[in-house]
Amino acid sequence: MELTRRSRVCVGVILFFSAVMVCLSGCKTSKDSGYKLLVDDFAEIMLAQDRDSGAYDQALTAVSGYLKTQSREDLETAREAVEEAIGQMTEDLKGITSREISREMTEILKSCDMDPEEYKVNADMRAVRLSDYVSKLTNLKGRLDLAAAAAGSDGRAGESGVQAELTRILNFWVSYYTRYQNYMRTYSYYTINYWFCSWDQEKTAYVEERLLNRLESFKTEESFWEQSRESVVRKMDLCMDGIEELGHELESYMGAAQAELHEQNAGKSHGN
Repeated sequence: MELTRRSRVCVGVILFFSAVMVCLSGCKTSKDSGYKLLVDDFAEIMLAQDRDSGAYDQALTAVSGYLKTQSREDLETAREAVEEAIGQMTEDLKGITSREISREMTEILKSCDMDPEEYKVNADMRAVRLSDYVSKLTNLKGRLDLAAAAAGSDGRAGESGVQAELTRILNFWVSYYTRYQNYMRTYSYYTINYWFCSWDQEKTAYVEERLLNRLESFKTEESFWEQSRESVVRKMDLCMDGIEELGHELESYMGAAQAELHEQNAGKSHGN
């Protein structure tokens, strides 16, 4: 049940991240440009995470495309997309270090009622998320490799029991990962909203210019800028409720898979 435990750890990290966030009441810095320096730094952090999320989106889309057609061409496209994403994310992980908060930024954060350590947690989440993407894509890569080995010359799943089972399993994981990702994308948008929920119009406009208008993956159909902490928390809670439900679904799936495997092994033992 290793994947189940990993899912619980991931949700736990997200809950911790949500717990340490503090909704801002607006900067009180005497420096007019202070809030802009903060937003620019925050944008650098979040846009990097948004790009990573987008790369993961593209890999999932490629695998979903293969499952719709089950053609040799789309199978190879999916395998290449997943392998490329894994390679790039693994390389990016090597270059990530814990973010250092400068003395100047520390003072700006404090003037905006933000804890530098909490800000650092947000910045360091990139490595956590990249590791999670790599783990999930590695699982999909293994399934795709098995599909390639079992497929006929046209790449289709065919009618054999083994091929049908491979397709069923791959469908489950792609569906699960896609729905989980959709919740996380929306959650990430409201994470940004949470930090700046009560800033005035001028400062919020700068957040929009430097960050919100540049988002690709984190801006979803469900995302709408809220101006109160209560509304933001409600939206974040809805995402977490959805992720929790997916966790229960995963536990049920893994339990059923284990029971089926046990039954198959027992049958083989009786046969011998």
